Amino acid sequence: ELYSCVVLDAAPEAQWSWRKQGSDSWTTVTDQKFLRMRASIADLDGEGEYTFRCEIVGQSAQVDFDVTINGIPPPTAALSAPTSASPLCDVKLDASASSDPSGAALSFTWTCAAGDDSAATLAALVECQALAVAETTSTLTIPGGKLTAGIYTFTVQVDRGGDAASSASSVLEFSDADGVPAPVVSMGRPDDEVSPQKELNFNALIVESEGCLAPTWQAWWLIQIHRDKLVETNTMLLERTENGDGSLSYPPPIAAQSGLYYLLRLTLSS
Repeated sequence: ELYSCVVLDAAPEAQWSWRKQGSDSWTTVTDQKFLRMRASIADLDGEGEYTFRCEIVGQSAQVDFDVTINGIPPPTAALSAPTSASPLCDVKLDASASSDPSGAALSFTWTCAAGDDSAATLAALVECQALAVAETTSTLTIPGGKLTAGIYTFTVQVDRGGDAASSASSVLEFSDADGVPAPVVSMGRPDDEVSPQKELNFNALIVESEGCLAPTWQAWWLIQIHRDKLVETNTMLLERTENGDGSLSYPPPIAAQSGLYYLLRLTLSS
């Protein structure tokens, strides 16, 4: 909204401030020094009645006026989550795409409920509820092995304060599995023949597989092999990439003998 403070005599600058009804303290608008002031709803304290004050710097002149702010739409809850996964792998539920039309900061409350009445699901429900209640950010991660096979309903409520809130839910089925699904990996590679005097660039990408969070990269290794045989010798750590993006840029000179075969290996954390 655009508010104007009209002064008959020219003034160098104006000082704006506001307070909500029932409060004795004034909040100064530090980035507004002109006679016209734009007040963002996100900077205020939600809906209600406000008093705005315009003071003329260097003069004993001020004007107050009352404004009622209401009808702000509630925030929008957006939840992204897999529908099925192995109970042995980490699973992420993401509500970071939630938004508020006023631009206000949002708080997040997670809950977990049983999606079926099986004994296994009901037995694990206490653990599921404890994980949900403990999380107050936009992302809820369910560690592998915490819940048994079953159907669970996860709900996130996004709140900007007062009674302005909305929620979104997702049903997740943990199915019986013998192990964690293998991650899907795509790798970029340099030429088959590279000079030890040139920079070596390599990259790898993991994506989520069957609802399971992708494991993190651990380290790049350079391994000397005997031609096409799998006998590995002279293993050398090139670079640790834990929690990194899987990319490798290794400057020359590379400690490798010309004419020999080498294997590049990138290990995972799990």
